[in-house]
Amino acid sequence: MVENLDSMRLFKGFVRNYGTLLLDKASTRTYTHREIGYWMRLGEMMGYFTKMEEQRVIYGEKRLADLLWVGDDDETPILHLEVENTMPGDELVDSRLDPSVPYLVAIFWDGKESNERDFAAAVNLFQRSDDVRQILLIIW
Repeated sequence: MVENLDSMRLFKGFVRNYGTLLLDKASTRTYTHREIGYWMRLGEMMGYFTKMEEQRVIYGEKRLADLLWVGDDDETPILHLEVENTMPGDELVDSRLDPSVPYLVAIFWDGKESNERDFAAAVNLFQRSDDVRQILLIIW
């Protein structure tokens, strides 16, 4: 059984603790690794097993999930995290986020403003899935 996670609480904690990642403007690669590392440590502190770069079949194609939190059986995904340095848009949201996982977190950043299409893509994914409970879409 999957317990309920509070996406807003996870988001507030992420924002509140973002400064502890000690990021600078010099390396965008560091952003991705440290953000994934933050979510990995958080999941482990909450009692989940974590898997980085785990291969998943999403819409019939093999994809690597940036990070999964899995339950005690070490198989059932609880949370799927993707971090990208581009804006999402329909195709990126659809191709990266696994609609069979109950909790989805996507962090997108590239210095451009997001638009309604980004949010519409996440809403569309949520509405098409019977499994997704919450989507946390962080765009900056």
